[in-house]
Amino acid sequence: MINMVKLPTNKSSLFLRVAKGHFATSHSHINYYIDVTTQKARLSEAKAVAKELVAAYQHNTIVDTVLCLDGTQVIGTCLANELTKDGFSNMNAHQTIYVITPEYTTGSQIILRDNLAPMVRGKHVLILAASITTGYTAQAAVEAVNYYGGMVDVYSDLRLQSTVFGTHAEILEMCELHEFRRSVTQREADARVAAFGEAFVVDGGCTPEELERAARTSVALDKLAEAHRLGSLAYYYAGAAGNAYEDIVTSVIAGNTLLTGRGIPVAAEYEVKNVQAMKIMSLLGAGDCFSEFYGMDFTDDVILLGHDGPAHFLLGEEKARLVPLPVYHGKPGKGLSIQMSVKHGPVTLLSVVEGRDGISFLLAEGESVPGPVLNIGNINSRYRFPLPAREFIDRWSKAGPSHHCAIGVGHVAGAIRKYAALLGIPVTVVC
Repeated sequence: MINMVKLPTNKSSLFLRVAKGHFATSHSHINYYIDVTTQKARLSEAKAVAKELVAAYQHNTIVDTVLCLDGTQVIGTCLANELTKDGFSNMNAHQTIYVITPEYTTGSQIILRDNLAPMVRGKHVLILAASITTGYTAQAAVEAVNYYGGMVDVYSDLRLQSTVFGTHAEILEMCELHEFRRSVTQREADARVAAFGEAFVVDGGCTPEELERAARTSVALDKLAEAHRLGSLAYYYAGAAGNAYEDIVTSVIAGNTLLTGRGIPVAAEYEVKNVQAMKIMSLLGAGDCFSEFYGMDFTDDVILLGHDGPAHFLLGEEKARLVPLPVYHGKPGKGLSIQMSVKHGPVTLLSVVEGRDGISFLLAEGESVPGPVLNIGNINSRYRFPLPAREFIDRWSKAGPSHHCAIGVGHVAGAIRKYAALLGIPVTVVC
């Protein structure tokens, strides 16, 4: 017999029904149970819940599809209705929103039939769940959205990552970062602009407006990292032009670099695998940077790697420059970026690879060498390896990594191989 206590909320039509005790799920043990059955099934309560939820998404978030988990279809329908109402700054007004419910395999994997998959592919999907305890349900839903082509970038299996490395992954919302950014004071913003001047060589083309925009986002990122005790961060956002979230995502690079320099590596394109590699490099004291292959110089037999950051300050051949970009590369908007080259000398490349047999490490040792690079507001460098560039690329690619990797200074492959042996992770060494 469960003794349910009815608790009022600030809405007269909404009540919480709570029971104290010991409750077990397949992933956790909890001390309190909140019954949301009536909110999911009673239309009046579902409408009230939807009106509370819509405030977080109505004015600054595009929603094409609501993916309803845990029997939340009625709430999802009411939420879609609220999102499509006429109203000032309602980004979904007059638009159709799909409300769908997934199916599950016997192993609890989320699947979408062929008739529902187009409602996720290329769409902005809002995942609606009745409760979150360990985050496994949310992770599974994000992975399913990614698998069916929704708005998530480079794929990583979060459950596999957590199982192998013992890490805990949290899915954070842009709206939380947005609220932190709104709370930044002018004094905090001014202090962060001054901190930029100490950490970077600030290019004369950086306008006061762009510096303050990046500073406010940087302070907000610090608050987000502190609130969730983050050890690393992978992010991705794609939305309508000109909205508040785009203002954030086009001003994150300076703040991401400061976090990375403090031992909290940040990876773009939602590349969780690569931020794991960056964290390993950081813990080994090798520094770390987010990078990808983008060119080959056959005359000098070198390979060019780079990205728009972030990178640990330890890697810099020179002090990192904070420079303006009138147009970002491969993404919307404009803003400030980081420009520097990796310190000349020995380096190690690490990729965390996900394959049919699980996780493996892909390693290579080489050196960063001087020479011409593209000065385009990126972390660009030239690398030479003990084998010809063509052979290196062929062997690296055949190991099946994503297009990103982490770079650290020094030759630390030996230490990484020992770490892999402790965790039972297979290692492929290119050179």
